[in-house]
Amino acid sequence: MLVIDFADPTVISFDPRPLRDVAPSPYPFGYETALEELTLPMLINSTAITRVSDPAGDHTAHEHAERVYSVRIDKSEAKELRRFPNLRAVEYTEKKSAVLPAEVAALGALRCLELEGVNRFKKLPKALAKLPQLEAFGLTNAHNVREIGLLRELTELRYLSLYNTIKLEDYSPIGALAKLEELRLDALVYSLRTIPRELAELPALRRLSLASTVADITDLSVFEALPQLEVLNLEWRCGAAVPPALAHLRRLTALDLSACEAEDFSVLSSMGALELLAWRHGERAALPAELGALSGLRHLRLQFHKRLRDDADFSWLAELRGLETLAIEHCGLTRLPRELGALERLRELSVNGCSALTDLSAIRELPRLEYLSVEGTAALDQTVALARALPSLRFLAYPRGDFGALADHPTLELVHYGSWVEDADLDARARVAFEHHRSLGAGWRRGRA
Repeated sequence: MLVIDFADPTVISFDPRPLRDVAPSPYPFGYETALEELTLPMLINSTAITRVSDPAGDHTAHEHAERVYSVRIDKSEAKELRRFPNLRAVEYTEKKSAVLPAEVAALGALRCLELEGVNRFKKLPKALAKLPQLEAFGLTNAHNVREIGLLRELTELRYLSLYNTIKLEDYSPIGALAKLEELRLDALVYSLRTIPRELAELPALRRLSLASTVADITDLSVFEALPQLEVLNLEWRCGAAVPPALAHLRRLTALDLSACEAEDFSVLSSMGALELLAWRHGERAALPAELGALSGLRHLRLQFHKRLRDDADFSWLAELRGLETLAIEHCGLTRLPRELGALERLRELSVNGCSALTDLSAIRELPRLEYLSVEGTAALDQTVALARALPSLRFLAYPRGDFGALADHPTLELVHYGSWVEDADLDARARVAFEHHRSLGAGWRRGRA
């Protein structure tokens, strides 16, 4: 994920952490982020190009113009770009013109550019050749683009996103991007017939997303030429088996298998470097025992496994002794599995949306638990009592209740309750903060509202 440091906007770097809400990004893949964070992850103001980094400032004052680094514009606003010579990130959206404004191409400091909804474009605009310094480029919902040859001119690119470019068939220009570190070919299920062989020509590639793209593709041999890959999003229905070709990805640390309906998970046994696994929308009544072979796993996110019940075998969970964050959300459990007690390093737990869940007693065995979210469950009667028994708890999220019993909790700092509340029973240190709920946090959404 590309990040602009607004304290020092000359600095552009990649967020090194792994997956979105397992992820503010640890790695920027995942279900809710498909339309949000899988486009260019730039800080963009969607209403006016005069916004500056100081929210309290005079947003129209001339002296602030040089402090605007990121904007979203359409053709009617392009002339205003002359006022902002230091722009480093632009999202350009225009459905009625096939021309990229000259004012965009004249931005000498520009490093990030996204073209969104440019449906009059049939190929990349020639003006892109005037921006050889670009480090990040995105083409989103450009439904008529058929040719991207000008990418070969953008030799400094480290980030490329092609999202829902449904008429594009020739991806060979990607092979010229020797510095590319992150590639996202998402929502291309009707246009991408095979994984481009040119990916094998990208020595710097570390992060790859093929979300909602390759449902009918069986030839994944290109992975054999990508041993350096660290992050992979395969949010698709992957057939009878999780692709055996994944065994070649010895450095893979983050994997998204959302919507996978496979029966054969044997390849997981060879993925010892994996630290993060996200798996949403499964139809299995029990999760595969091969999960227990992921001895290095630190983050696990399981969502919308609606058929998962109490009689499922969770013995594999006890093998994941290095697990630090766990989400088991929107499933059919009425009680948490007792194997949870073996996770001595677990710091964050979310069981949001498990509407039948009434028994949380297994969390008593988690002395390091700092973050607990039980929103949308039926376990409210237990929540306060259990929270008092957790000596390290800092953040608690549940929709309603009496906070008085938590007033003397030694470590509790934040309680999410949907709105700001002042409660005389809580001391100043443990004030109720009720921020926008960031889902399962540390490494995932912590620090991002």
